[in-house]
Amino acid sequence: MTNQLDRLDRLRASLLAEVQAVPPSARTWRPAPGTWSALEIVEHLVLAEEEVLGDLQDPASQPAQTRTARHWVGFALVLGVLASPIRVRIPSPGMQPTGAWMLGPLETRWDTHHRRLRTFVEHARPHDLRRPIFAHPVAGPLSPRQALWMLEVHLRLHHRQLRRRLRVYRAALPTLS
Repeated sequence: MTNQLDRLDRLRASLLAEVQAVPPSARTWRPAPGTWSALEIVEHLVLAEEEVLGDLQDPASQPAQTRTARHWVGFALVLGVLASPIRVRIPSPGMQPTGAWMLGPLETRWDTHHRRLRTFVEHARPHDLRRPIFAHPVAGPLSPRQALWMLEVHLRLHHRQLRRRLRVYRAALPTLS
């Protein structure tokens, strides 16, 4: 699972570097009402991770949740939607960005959460990594392995969204002046 964590960290670093490389005006720009800015995309990623993974207590102390066939189907559907161009609403109000965060504090918050995630995974027993101890609003109970898989697919989706947003911003620059 450390390979998954390493991939997540590389993806996060790449996404954050792209946001850092643009001027502050590009970070808060929205191409249309109701769309997210680059900063709001980052904020959503942080909020979604925190909501699904919770406070990352010792995995052995977390009670396993019951997973049904509906949850397995929900997990597969969520992964499929995240890997597709289908637009969907966020599954929980707690994942909705506020637009009130600056990049530095968001990055610090995300880095802190990922350090806790790495510690959690590195100290977990193999059995604990397969137990459904996290909860997704649609996919239901998730094991740490499933949660990392979903986080990676989710991060890739929003990294593509961010790149599109920044391309549109650059194309609109002459009209924004």
